[in-house]
Amino acid sequence: MSSEQTGELAQAVHAFFDRTEKALPYYVPAMPSMVVAIIATLIVFTQGLASVLEDKSENVKSKDPLKKFRWIIMLAVLLAVCAMLYDFVQEKVYNISMIALNKQHIANLHWIRQYKKSMRGPVGSVIG
Repeated sequence: MSSEQTGELAQAVHAFFDRTEKALPYYVPAMPSMVVAIIATLIVFTQGLASVLEDKSENVKSKDPLKKFRWIIMLAVLLAVCAMLYDFVQEKVYNISMIALNKQHIANLHWIRQYKKSMRGPVGSVIG
């Protein structure tokens, strides 16, 4: 095998792997979406915690046990809301990042499905 043939083969292999890499999906790290979700959750948590602590200080000397310990229920609801908010924001930000980075791959999948459908033939035909 001459050096010229080796060079052409190397170029062909390089072109193959370059095109294959462009067709495959890219890895999307989860850390950026987790950071955005944590920041959003902390903002909501600090605002809610201010309301909970205000309610606690206003009703600390109350004779009514429901008013006296209402802040605990408020804190539990706040924590539940923050947990749901974190999951929601993290999932949405991750999905947006994944779609933005893998637009070409998603489009390729769509057209491959369309091609596969067209190869089946019409519904009810003997071909499909």
